[in-house]
Amino acid sequence: MNTITIEELQAAAPRWFASCFAYGAAFNTLDAGGLRAILDEDVIYNSQSVYEELVGKERVLWYLEGKIQTLQRSGKRAEVFMEIAGSPDGGLTPGLVVSQRSNALEPPNKMAWLDFRYAESGLITSLCMCTVAPSPRSAFRTGFFPGR
Repeated sequence: MNTITIEELQAAAPRWFASCFAYGAAFNTLDAGGLRAILDEDVIYNSQSVYEELVGKERVLWYLEGKIQTLQRSGKRAEVFMEIAGSPDGGLTPGLVVSQRSNALEPPNKMAWLDFRYAESGLITSLCMCTVAPSPRSAFRTGFFPGR
């Protein structure tokens, strides 16, 4: 398993790290309140397992807030854990390894790599949920779950 320290990742790109941290914390705490501040107006969201690409801050926020509300309603029946990690292509661009489990009694049974693109300001301009390639197992793991 590839690893990197949280300090190395934060030092490499502090503004990008701050946005990645806020995104992970929103899902780990099930509080979407901080998402608006970290998304670019023209942000794009896509996923390798969903056909439609979402474009624009309001549309992406609507989708992400809906995901968090669904997780809130599910209680312990479904949980998502977001771990800050370095990108599979070298480790110094922060992203998230997303693990999901169907209930609190089981280990995580799904994994994905959440790949971000950032503006110089640190705002997230693009999010891609990668379920196939690159593999989340090739990310540089930190063991750090913001908000947990």
